[in-house]
Amino acid sequence: MVWPAAIGFFEAAEVLVACCETRGDFRHFHLDRIAEAAPAGGRFPRRRRVLLADWRAAQAIEGF
Repeated sequence: MVWPAAIGFFEAAEVLVACCETRGDFRHFHLDRIAEAAPAGGRFPRRRRVLLADWRAAQAIEGF
């Protein structure tokens, strides 16, 4: 189960940035490698804006 935070375009890859429940951390998934996805229902554990801010802090990204 992942909680999407953003979709980004890096060089030749489109990437989903998501908080992964299994790893307990943010992961980056190549969209072209995702074979199947289904909504789980329910609500995100945190607002998307908070997830994105947490990802930026973990990646040491400033200026947003």
